[in-house]
Amino acid sequence: MKLKATLAATLSSALLLSACGTVADDYKPFDITTVSGTEDSSAETTTAPKTTTVANTTLSLEETTVPTETAKDNATTLSSDDLAQTLFVGDAMCAALRDHLPDLENANFLTGSATAENLPTKELWYNGSSSTLRYAVSISKASSVYIWLNTDLDETDPDDYANDFDAIFSAIRGESSAKICVLSPIGEGADVYAEALAAAVKDEEDVTYLDVSAAVSGADGEIAEKYLSDDGTSLNQEGAAAIYRVLAEHPLS
Repeated sequence: MKLKATLAATLSSALLLSACGTVADDYKPFDITTVSGTEDSSAETTTAPKTTTVANTTLSLEETTVPTETAKDNATTLSSDDLAQTLFVGDAMCAALRDHLPDLENANFLTGSATAENLPTKELWYNGSSSTLRYAVSISKASSVYIWLNTDLDETDPDDYANDFDAIFSAIRGESSAKICVLSPIGEGADVYAEALAAAVKDEEDVTYLDVSAAVSGADGEIAEKYLSDDGTSLNQEGAAAIYRVLAEHPLS
């Protein structure tokens, strides 16, 4: 009742002043929050600034570091499942991969005194017996064929060397739809033969050219001594491993 009476008095005063058209300079409207027995929570409530708490998310270095050796091993190992249907074809350099690399024990090898010219018809050594290229491709059911020929380069014209690969490709394609990879020849004066071979196969859709020379070459561009066998005609274990790493890092797709 006291509040109602007070409000009524205040409103009457305001109306009276309004009617007179003049409001005193020191007039202050009645503040209902000062009336005894009443509370206006809005007058004393303030809104605190919104804050967002971010949890401590410091990462552990041990949890985000990939072991270097594991990553390296994965990047330089051919799939053992594919090797049973992989055929390596070539001369003594190619045979060194078989002789020095246990990782390739499940792969197939056709090796001997092979040249680009005689490879399509010459009988070579295939997994312990004599075989031609066509037969080796057929019996191995090869899905991938690597060809590496370095013999007698100095006795052959670079363009003739490169063009002889046409007959090699035909022999393989006659027995299989395998993916083919030709490795660049290495050794003294091999660079001009490598260039001719790269140019000859660039338009072959099922053929990949892989330059492996840098893996075993010294500053002079020749095969570094540390990679050669004692007789200097083929690769030692270290040289074979260097070539293998290049193959593993460039799998046939």
